[in-house]
Amino acid sequence: MTDIAKIDEKQAVMEAFSPLCEFLPEFVRDCTANIKKDLASYKRLSDRQKSRIAAYLINMNMAKEWKEFHPVRWWEVDNSGFFHLMHTPTGAILLPCR
Repeated sequence: MTDIAKIDEKQAVMEAFSPLCEFLPEFVRDCTANIKKDLASYKRLSDRQKSRIAAYLINMNMAKEWKEFHPVRWWEVDNSGFFHLMHTPTGAILLPCR
């Protein structure tokens, strides 16, 4: 890893996030597939309720899987139980969007 004190901010951000950007789409897809499929069978819930429950469960599942397998070096999940990532060398924090 490059010494971030010797590079500009844009380069530091790109260096920190690039391994994450390569891995994250597949990781998210894997973590969401079964949860959405399982919730589809619940007939008593509206689509909006299913969507909110899915978001909550997916977020928690991603945090659990990340902590267990730690797929990208330098990125740690916090102890909130949700998918909040922190880049340990820089302290950059990544929170999921709605």
